[in-house]
Amino acid sequence: MTAAALVVGAFALVLVAVLVAGVLRTQARLAQRLEMLEAGPSGDPVYGVAGVTPEGDAIELDLADPAGPRLLVFLTTTCVTCAEIWPTLGRDARVVAITKDERDERPARLRELAGTDVTVVMSAEAWSAFGVRVAPYAVLTDPATGTAIARGPVVTWRDVARIGRAG
Repeated sequence: MTAAALVVGAFALVLVAVLVAGVLRTQARLAQRLEMLEAGPSGDPVYGVAGVTPEGDAIELDLADPAGPRLLVFLTTTCVTCAEIWPTLGRDARVVAITKDERDERPARLRELAGTDVTVVMSAEAWSAFGVRVAPYAVLTDPATGTAIARGPVVTWRDVARIGRAG
């Protein structure tokens, strides 16, 4: 029975090592893609983001706000990497969290993650309009043109801040 326990333990250890290696490889690929950050206008102008708040209220943001560029951070409630970014979002008033719609997200969990300091817009249309395919992802918008000044996948708040400084 002791030998069987050792075999099961060794198998579990190997499985964990494989999973950790996969996560590290994914983070490395995201970091490489971040280095290829697009600078300059990209895509068609998107002057607004419309959706609902986690409370169910309709919300529309004007991205052509003369107060300056807005930093959109595309997150989900189920993404492990996103879980590390949610608590940092209140550091910058320009930040808006964009999640998918209610069929993909749990509003109660969003309220818990975002707190009261972060504007959250649930909008799968925004994901499509900005061509976002992975999360977490950040887009810095230019209020004059409605286009992305900078964009890319992010892994940490430092990555989000780097995109925010591109404008």
